[in-house]
Amino acid sequence: MISFFKFILLLILFVYIIYGCFLYYIQENIIFYPVPYNEEEIKYIKNQTKQFDFKKTQIDDKIITYWENKIESNQIIFYFGGNAENTNYTVLELLEYPELLKFKWILINYPGYNGSNGKPSEKSFYEYALSIYQKFFTQQINTNKIIILMGRSIGTGVVTFLASNVRCDKLILITPFDSIENIAKKFYPLYPTSIFLKHKFPSYKYIQNINIPILILSAEKDEIIPRNSTEKLIEYIKNKKLLKYYIIPDTYHNTISEHYLYWQYLKKFILED
Repeated sequence: MISFFKFILLLILFVYIIYGCFLYYIQENIIFYPVPYNEEEIKYIKNQTKQFDFKKTQIDDKIITYWENKIESNQIIFYFGGNAENTNYTVLELLEYPELLKFKWILINYPGYNGSNGKPSEKSFYEYALSIYQKFFTQQINTNKIIILMGRSIGTGVVTFLASNVRCDKLILITPFDSIENIAKKFYPLYPTSIFLKHKFPSYKYIQNINIPILILSAEKDEIIPRNSTEKLIEYIKNKKLLKYYIIPDTYHNTISEHYLYWQYLKKFILED
């Protein structure tokens, strides 16, 4: 009988270790969902509008693609999307709200996404974000411009890092989290995620250094980012007077931008002095 229990314990331990190793080696596939370059989609969007250009730039060894609307504006919005977001469709979504197209939009594709080279990782996301920002800052942005950083889902982890390291006047966070590490702990409580996880995106660390107006929009029925993860992030904002926080009713993680209030809050925040 004792040997039987030992066998069961060893079997459980074996499964635990094997599954843990499996999670460790596939974690990039869980966190990142690169969007492939699709020339036909890009041609379609260009046929739909003359307002946006799909551009490619090389900075050192980085090839970064992005969408940019052809307009001069006092406000420049750098947009970093979700982990599976296709910026081609984000452009189409923006076209439905022409009042927002009077601002300069730069929609960046992460490494491994939509023509940008490189491999997705926390480090490469940060590096590409810094590179594209610095390119625009040195070539196109003057001190009179209002710079807005906007991130959605995993993009909130990128822009909190960026906003803590560069000049920025406003920050927009859509369905943000305190850290991917803390979210992973909820999904895999039996594993030491702080040791296993390579890509932690600790937004709570970076947001402590940010002292500018912040807009946070959450989906009421978000099934990906727990509400307490967003509210834990809010706890680390030192100046709460600069925060505007809204929960968009009857929306999920991927449908939040389908609600009219999403665009109303966005427009109001961008226009505020």
